[in-house]
Amino acid sequence: MNEKRYWFKRRRFGLGWSPKSWEGWAVTGALVLLQAALPAIAQRFGAQRRVSPKLRLAISGAFVVLALLTGEPLA
Repeated sequence: MNEKRYWFKRRRFGLGWSPKSWEGWAVTGALVLLQAALPAIAQRFGAQRRVSPKLRLAISGAFVVLALLTGEPLA
């Protein structure tokens, strides 16, 4: 049978996931780099240096949804 290949594995203790495959590591790295680069990107496009917390929350929310879709079930 074909088993589903997960990008994130369930944590042994607590709630959440850890990267399991190279795709999971790549997405996690991209999230960290994007969050760190947001002030420079915003300034480049003429916005203020301070980035909206709503934008940061939206990006993090998209990451959580991706982890839900590609990670092992929590239950």
